[in-house]
Amino acid sequence: MTMEYNMSLPFPATTDFSFMQWLNGLFEKKVHPQLPSSSVSSISKAKSRSVTGTSGLSGHGRTSVVARRPCWIEWYLSLNGHDFMCKVDDFYIEDRFNLTRLNEDVPHFYNEALEMITDQLDYREYDEPTRMAIEKAAQHLYGLIHARYILTNSGMTQMVSKCKKGVFGTCPRHFCEQQVLLPVGLSDRPYVKSVKLYCPRCTDVFHCMAADSAVLDGAYFGTTFPHLLVQTHQSTIVPDTSIERYTPRIFGFKLASASTASSPS
Repeated sequence: MTMEYNMSLPFPATTDFSFMQWLNGLFEKKVHPQLPSSSVSSISKAKSRSVTGTSGLSGHGRTSVVARRPCWIEWYLSLNGHDFMCKVDDFYIEDRFNLTRLNEDVPHFYNEALEMITDQLDYREYDEPTRMAIEKAAQHLYGLIHARYILTNSGMTQMVSKCKKGVFGTCPRHFCEQQVLLPVGLSDRPYVKSVKLYCPRCTDVFHCMAADSAVLDGAYFGTTFPHLLVQTHQSTIVPDTSIERYTPRIFGFKLASASTASSPS
């Protein structure tokens, strides 16, 4: 039986604190030492690969190469419990056709939330309470975009990879023999149910055991995703479709079914 409850916040309680740490970092100013022209190209390549390290410069000692700060999506996916979600490609978000009518589910700060997701928002134009409101709207908007993206080939590829790594866990049912689970929403409307886990072998649905992931809104995955994934990657996701059922017995004899026991003689 699935427990129903009111989901007012589809994000962890520590989100605001983590977001402020990330936000404050955007305003840090770093002064880089003057580098000889022969070293500029190598430093640029290192930065483009986002690698943190050091490079020896003759006559100038050792100069640190600072890795780029992660974008908003990378920061959001790094939060606890968000490993169920995959990275939505930038080109998918930039195509406004893919976002049709999502503004109806994000009535406040929709444009600002979209700018935040795509790292185009100028945070200095807003006070802290407004930034927090935009951040919450951005998290919700990203989740709704995510539900659509994982139905594409690129999104499914990422989710299959997570499935193979055991990110979603395995079915607790003995006869399913460690069948991998898939995230599913019991409703496509947000704030109705939290994410559940679907077993494609016994076709049952289970509560998410990870507390951090259990707070994710089921609408961020939708009702279609696991079934479409099984249809397109059945040999990978469900290698054995045979289903064995447990048979209750008393002293070795099978129990009569309720219909048989109640039928007149």
